[in-house]
Amino acid sequence: VKTGLSKLRSALGDVQDIKKSMADIDTHYQSCQELEKHIKPIRDASRQHIQLAAAVEHLKHIYTVPSVVAEAEQLISDSNLLAAHKNLQDLENTRDELLFQMHKSSEDTSAVHAINQPLIRYFHPVATLSETLSKQIWFVLNGTLHTVRSNPTALVTALRIIEREERIDARALEKKRNTGFLPPGRPKRWREKALEIIKNSIATRFEGVVMESRDDNKAWLIQYLMGLRRLVLDDLVTIKTLGVPRFPADYHIFKLFADEYHSALMNVMEDVAGQRMEAGEIIALLSWAREYLEM
Repeated sequence: VKTGLSKLRSALGDVQDIKKSMADIDTHYQSCQELEKHIKPIRDASRQHIQLAAAVEHLKHIYTVPSVVAEAEQLISDSNLLAAHKNLQDLENTRDELLFQMHKSSEDTSAVHAINQPLIRYFHPVATLSETLSKQIWFVLNGTLHTVRSNPTALVTALRIIEREERIDARALEKKRNTGFLPPGRPKRWREKALEIIKNSIATRFEGVVMESRDDNKAWLIQYLMGLRRLVLDDLVTIKTLGVPRFPADYHIFKLFADEYHSALMNVMEDVAGQRMEAGEIIALLSWAREYLEM
């Protein structure tokens, strides 16, 4: 019992000492609140120091922005898109790192992305370079069927760049979730745009099949349907044999082409069926439709 009482008295003393220490801390804390008024200049100086340190670290890249942009533009003109994209990545990394440092030290984060912000203005040619490169990629993809036959390397290069951009998009969005910072122009969503361009190019393929008039050619419908058949079979065989090995598997490129060709064919058939036709032409159209559905 005596031992227990002794420990209780000791514990009571410790509690009282802690209580006194907490009171002292609270007193000191209250007195420190006045210092907050004087901290702002120090905080501003620290923010400037961080920005300047980031600028010095990237000074070499900042000075060379105009020359690197010019070099990348020449690489694009020479169809060296991979090297041009490497230059673009280096420029964007420098810009984004500088903007991120400003974002971390800025009270008004919206001002970091303001168009009139000096850093945004200085790096504007980088955004223009990205648009120029993307146009070259869209040009390649718009002629996917021709390119995969004549210059498959160009198609593979375009797809590699798109996949790189997709990975950069994913990292940028992850960084935004963690820090609230999203680099200018992100996400680019180049894969989404690429698939849209391929679909549009498929729709224009059917415009190349000429439909003659009945007055000029009595067998106009049969020849038109034969032309459509050749177009669809040749293109799908090309995509199956040459396109599938070069596209990433998750593009499901053969299914995309088959689905889009089917939709385009249905639209063409509706247009043909809407015209005034003779009995023999109706039979030819129905026979063609049956054969198509049995393929």
